[in-house]
Amino acid sequence: MTSDTGASHISSRDNPLLKDLRKLAQDPGAYRKLGRIWLEGDHLCRAALARGVKPAIAVFSESFWPQAPAEWARDAAKTVVVSDDLLRGVS
Repeated sequence: MTSDTGASHISSRDNPLLKDLRKLAQDPGAYRKLGRIWLEGDHLCRAALARGVKPAIAVFSESFWPQAPAEWARDAAKTVVVSDDLLRGVS
């Protein structure tokens, strides 16, 4: 990961965070093991923020990052940008 404008960039398929995200997105019971949940999409993310949920990590595709709503990254403790190809392998 490298830092750029406050966001970390993931470019390796073997990144530990990316491996956790794959588990969360693909294994229905992974949230219990990892103690995290994976929310994907505009509607779910906006609903969570409206209810006061503060995400630990906001994950964006590289192509979406330039137009991502500022509050999504601002409200997260950490922001990560993942290449489009790698993110397709997550969900």
